[in-house]
Amino acid sequence: LRERLAVADYDELVARALKLASIPGSALAQALRGRYRHVLVDEFQDTDPLQLALVGLLGGEIFAVGDSSQAIYGFRGAARDALIRARAALAMTTLSLDESFRCPAVICELARGVWAKPPELHASIDRPGEVTFRRAASLRDEAAYIGEAVAKALAGGIPEPEIAAL
Repeated sequence: LRERLAVADYDELVARALKLASIPGSALAQALRGRYRHVLVDEFQDTDPLQLALVGLLGGEIFAVGDSSQAIYGFRGAARDALIRARAALAMTTLSLDESFRCPAVICELARGVWAKPPELHASIDRPGEVTFRRAASLRDEAAYIGEAVAKALAGGIPEPEIAAL
């Protein structure tokens, strides 16, 4: 149907671009050769093998930003080891970013506490507040807990913009 309608989805566009860019002497390969000195890829943990191969064909120095703990696209081929694969395939060097400029210390401490291998994570800002971590037995239990906690916070005088549920 897509062929008949002459349309393609994102994954098909990536696959087609990779196929054309991989042919030495193709118009796309020639257009890409030397075009970019630097390539920035954000959310790199969500790249799949085809995207990784395509990035490798762009040439230039690759700068990738990602956090394997935030990989959420496994259902479409992205893997938690995307950054490891990229280091090997693209000869990349890893620099750790272990300082948060938007989360206060209480959030960073909670984050370190829920990972099996806690990351180095430190806050540059500190704002007072309370953070509670709770595992719910069911969606209904989770919703009831959040509703009660928000109602209690509002009744205690905490303004709505200061309340968040993650």
